[in-house]
Amino acid sequence: MGQLVWVANGSRTFLEVPAGLVPPGVEAVWFKVQKAGAGDVEIRAGQGMTLHAPDGANPYVLTRPRQVVTVIVTGPEDTQEPNAVYIED
Repeated sequence: MGQLVWVANGSRTFLEVPAGLVPPGVEAVWFKVQKAGAGDVEIRAGQGMTLHAPDGANPYVLTRPRQVVTVIVTGPEDTQEPNAVYIED
């Protein structure tokens, strides 16, 4: 967590954020995703997770070259919005 995920693929790539990504005792984690190849990067929320993305997009798709977004994932112990995936563009 707290790292950059660099996605370099020639065709569309899917990144699914699963439930259980946040370790016990931690409310949230974050990482960054960068589109580094020609293919778009589609970010999805896994089963049991809720996606909150700019403009309500679901899934959220990175289309611009070198585009970077921050992904914040809350776990089941978060008191305000458990099991959520937030995308900051």
